[in-house]
Amino acid sequence: MHLTLCFLGETDSTAVPHLAALLHDLCAPEQPFELQLGPVGAFPHLAAPRVVWVGLEDAIDALTRLAGLISSAVAPFRAAPESRPFHPHITIGRTRGRATYAERQRVGRVLHGMPAAPPVAWTVDRVVLFESQMAEGLRSYQGLARAKLGEGKGGYHPPSSSI
Repeated sequence: MHLTLCFLGETDSTAVPHLAALLHDLCAPEQPFELQLGPVGAFPHLAAPRVVWVGLEDAIDALTRLAGLISSAVAPFRAAPESRPFHPHITIGRTRGRATYAERQRVGRVLHGMPAAPPVAWTVDRVVLFESQMAEGLRSYQGLARAKLGEGKGGYHPPSSSI
């Protein structure tokens, strides 16, 4: 699972070192912060979801600020500007594209009746540049670069091979 701060879309692989350096420079002065899982929600709405997500709570201002910094900095690498506002969430499921409205409504009723999850909190201490690939109907993610929060100012350091 991951939390998308900024979606780039198709990006030339030669841009990865530049993006990694940008992430490092943006993240180094930012301090780690705490997030906590919030309530379950859905896009476009809970009554007939296509995407099911868990919301986030606590340091939403810090998260939104970081997402805005990154989005602005990587704008030259995007094919098209992001038109949707940042909505912090972790996607936990999607209905299949061929699901009927009635089937999506059934999913919504199940979600609506679910009890709240126990609080789960963690420290956000890094940002990872992921590449997503689709193969045989399954999406996979590969970390290409990482930038730690709170490392102070300094030059770019290439990511380790353990990503």
